[in-house]
Amino acid sequence: PLVTLCEYVMGVTPVVAGWKRFAVDPTLVRFGQASLDVPTVSGKVHFSFKQETDAVRYRLTVPEGTEALVYLPVRDLLRVKGNLPMDRRVSAASLQRPGRVPLLVPAGKYSYTVAK
Repeated sequence: PLVTLCEYVMGVTPVVAGWKRFAVDPTLVRFGQASLDVPTVSGKVHFSFKQETDAVRYRLTVPEGTEALVYLPVRDLLRVKGNLPMDRRVSAASLQRPGRVPLLVPAGKYSYTVAK
């Protein structure tokens, strides 16, 4: 059950062994808000979201020595506000997902909002 919550609802999955790189691609179908902490060998991954009337607010902690492949649920980055490094867009065809923009985010704490 916890694996289902982590992977399929919150969309937090390891990409490289030891969680040195992990993906964040949440499914916001049924939940107004959710929060998840995943202990890894490099530290705790924290991810949460909260749906509001006009936007979805996200918080993400990427532990030191790791990086996150964050899939933003937009086609236009102008709908995204916050401290994500927007210059880290991934162009590799194998990492693309329909209707999502992937960013490769280094270690740090991030808070961002995506307008609906």
